[in-house]
Amino acid sequence: NHFFASSYSLCCTMVLWRLGLGAFLLGLFCSGIDGNATFAEGPIIMLTDTSLCVQLTWRLVNTTSQNCMISWGTNLLTSSLSTKENGDTGENAHRHTVQLCQLQAHVTYTYTVTCDGSTFEGTFLSPLDSSVATSTTPSSIRFLAYGDTRYQLDVHNGLAEEMLALVKRTPDFGSFVLLSGDLVSKGAEPSYWFDEFFNATEGPKVKQLISQVPFMACMGNHERDRSSKKPKDYNATLFRQKFPYPYVDSTAFYWSFAYGPDVRVFVVDQYHDYEANTKQLQWLEQSLAQSTAKWKFLMFHAPGWSCGDWHHDEDRMRL
Repeated sequence: NHFFASSYSLCCTMVLWRLGLGAFLLGLFCSGIDGNATFAEGPIIMLTDTSLCVQLTWRLVNTTSQNCMISWGTNLLTSSLSTKENGDTGENAHRHTVQLCQLQAHVTYTYTVTCDGSTFEGTFLSPLDSSVATSTTPSSIRFLAYGDTRYQLDVHNGLAEEMLALVKRTPDFGSFVLLSGDLVSKGAEPSYWFDEFFNATEGPKVKQLISQVPFMACMGNHERDRSSKKPKDYNATLFRQKFPYPYVDSTAFYWSFAYGPDVRVFVVDQYHDYEANTKQLQWLEQSLAQSTAKWKFLMFHAPGWSCGDWHHDEDRMRL
C-alpha cells in the first residue's frame, strides 16, 4: 500500500502522455478567465493538512490596491472575504494567500477573485473529509501525477489540456495533481518562472490547471539553479514563495497532506539531509508509523531507480 511518485523516467503501463526528459502523466485509480494582466501568478489552488480546506495564492502586478475580494460557493457565490497583500517587496510583492475552510466534502465549487476591477473565475473539487469516513466517502481515489516540465511550456500546455479533458470526463481526477519537481530550468531566476511556468499567453491550460485542480509540487534540483556561473540558491527562495505549502522545517521542503481518511501523501526533500538520525528521516519514519491511512504515497524528485538513460540506478537517490 505504498506508491512512489518521482520524476525522470518510469516503466509504467499507465502513461497517458510522455514529455521529453522523462516527464510523465499518470492517471491513477486507487476555468479560469483572466480579465487582464493583473494576475502575474495564479491563482494556484492547493490542499492543506486541515480537513475540508483549500488554500489559494496569487501575485499581482500593476496593482493600485492592497486588497482583493474572493467569493465562493457551490451553486451561488454564498461566501466572501477580503484579502490583503503580504507586504513583501521584490519578487514576492503583491502576493495574496487565503484558506477556504469548512467546505462541503467532494463537491464542485465556483470561485471568483477580484482585484482592481479585474476578476478571475475558477472552479475546484473540494477535498474529502480526512477526519472521518462517512457513508458518502468513496471507496477509491483518483489523482494525477507528472514531473520534470522545465523549459517545455508548449508541451506542458498540451499535457495540461489532456489532464483537464480527463477531469472533465471523470471529475474524480480533479482531486489533486502531483508534480515531482523541476518545474522550471533555473528556479532561482525570476524570469524563468514567467517564461516556463506562469506565462498565460504561452501556457493558458497550465494556468487553468493550477487554478482548478489542487496543485501539489515538490522541489527538484533545478528549483535551486541560476544562470551560468552564478551560485545556486540552496534555500530555493522563489519556490518557497510561490508554493507556500505547510513545510515542517523553515529551511527544508518536506511535509505531508491527507486526502480523505484513506490517503496520505508524504513529500520528501532530497536536497536536505535525510540520512540516519536526521530530522527529516525521523519525521518521515514517525509520520509513516503514526499514519492510519490505508494508502501512503511518497513523492520526491529523483527516483530510487530509473528505466531511462538519465541518472540510472544511483545510490544517492535511495532513501
